[in-house]
Amino acid sequence: MINSIRPTVLIIDDETKIRRLLSRSLDGFGFDVLLSASAEEAMFLLEKSKPDIIILDYMMPEVDGLTFLSEMRKRYSIPTIFLSARDEVRIKTKALELGADDYVVKPFSMEELTARIKAVLRRSRVNSEKAPEQTVHNGDLVMFPDRRMCRYKDADIKFADT
Repeated sequence: MINSIRPTVLIIDDETKIRRLLSRSLDGFGFDVLLSASAEEAMFLLEKSKPDIIILDYMMPEVDGLTFLSEMRKRYSIPTIFLSARDEVRIKTKALELGADDYVVKPFSMEELTARIKAVLRRSRVNSEKAPEQTVHNGDLVMFPDRRMCRYKDADIKFADT
C-alpha cells in the first residue's frame, strides 16, 4: 500500500515571491510546505518539525546556503536541493560536496523541480537506514506518532507541538 501522507517540504529562501510561488505550486503537486526566510528560522523549524526534504537558496542574508547546509548536516540527514541563481561550477560542486542531493538553477520549471524533489525522495527512502515508521491503526484512523500526525479516512490531521 502506498503511503498517502503528503511529504513535507521546507523552503528556505529570503525572497518572499519565490517562497509564495514554491508554496502554492508544491501544495498543488501534493506536498505540505513549511516556509523560512532565514537560516536561523529554518533551524528552529527543523527542531520543531520533521520535513521530508529541504529546498535551500544559496544567497541569503547573514548565513548563506552553503554555511547553513554544513551546519545542518552535523545534526540532520534530511535530503536537500539547492535552488539558486548562482550557476558557477565551483558553487555547485561545493554544495554537492557538503551534502546537497541536487542543485537547480533559477529560473526553473516547477515541473522539473517537482520531478527532482520526487526523485530525491525516492532515493532517500530506498537508501534510508531508519527503522520503519511506527503506525497505529484503529478502523479508519491511522496514527503516525513520530510525525505527530494522524489520518482519518482521506483527511490528514497534524498536531501542534506542546
